[in-house]
Amino acid sequence: MIRSMEDLHKITLELLNDTAIPLPEIAKGAEVGYRWLCDLKNGRFSDPGIKKIQRIYSFLNNKQVSGHELQTSAQAGVQVQHE
Repeated sequence: MIRSMEDLHKITLELLNDTAIPLPEIAKGAEVGYRWLCDLKNGRFSDPGIKKIQRIYSFLNNKQVSGHELQTSAQAGVQVQHE
């Protein structure tokens, strides 16, 4: 269960780091800029904004539900360390 923006941000980063979906496809599907998405994935934002995070989360979550291969440790409750 997502309880806060911090939870949504953390889960979205875990999904983003664990997916095999290419970043350009995610950027296009979530309607965010490719460079912005790269910066997010590399931890360059402390507060990236809820609307973009929601779009990325929704895109990745919908891909997983629709059968696209998305293997995530976030789904299994495994802690992911970010560099």
